[in-house]
Amino acid sequence: MTDTIITDESPTIVCVAHGEQPRVLTAWLGVGRKPTQCGRCVEEFKEAEKQRRREERVEELKDRLNLPARLCVADFDQFVATEKQRQAAARCKAWVEEVGGREGGTLILPGPPGTGKSTLLAACCNHYIEQELRQARMTTQRELIARLRATWRKGAEESEQQVLDDFIRPELVALDDVGVSLGGEAEQVQLLDVVDGRYKRFGSTIIATNLTLPELRDALGERTYDRLQQDATVVICDWPSFRTGGARG
Repeated sequence: MTDTIITDESPTIVCVAHGEQPRVLTAWLGVGRKPTQCGRCVEEFKEAEKQRRREERVEELKDRLNLPARLCVADFDQFVATEKQRQAAARCKAWVEEVGGREGGTLILPGPPGTGKSTLLAACCNHYIEQELRQARMTTQRELIARLRATWRKGAEESEQQVLDDFIRPELVALDDVGVSLGGEAEQVQLLDVVDGRYKRFGSTIIATNLTLPELRDALGERTYDRLQQDATVVICDWPSFRTGGARG
């Protein structure tokens, strides 16, 4: 912070950096900085502190998101190579920004493997955190079911309800690879517990699946699918696979 020249007790003060400015009560602007009575210096310091706290909050929320390393920096700009990708990314971004001002709703991303649906999910979560400073979670269906089943063991570190709460309470939850290996009614019931819990709390949910919508309905069961499709936006991700030489965003 720059020096100020205190000449008298007039309503203004001459700041080396800003010239004549409104005089304010003497403010100490952090360790190693000289006190100032320049109103503009004080406002700039407050704005810098506000931005610093915002960045710290974003970092904290992204740490809780616990994304794989390759998805930590996922954003919508990675989907610009084809018109289909651009349209899909734009619709996902618009959906995220819309749910920031309301509660509930589902975004469904069906498409074949390798089209970057996981990256789109992570981009949605990152954008939501950066825009709203609110909690988001992302996991795969397989990881969710594994955590729930781990609670059945004697001496488990967390209860089934704690795991459910971990995915019911956040304002936004993204579930990847939904519909994979739902081999029995028990798994359908566990996934229904999460989806229904979020539905009752007006939580916003994003799911990605390699299945078609009819296949997804059969895999999830009518009750779970009914919860998800209510107030749902569907964005088809059917461009060529990134893994087999398709255009990358």
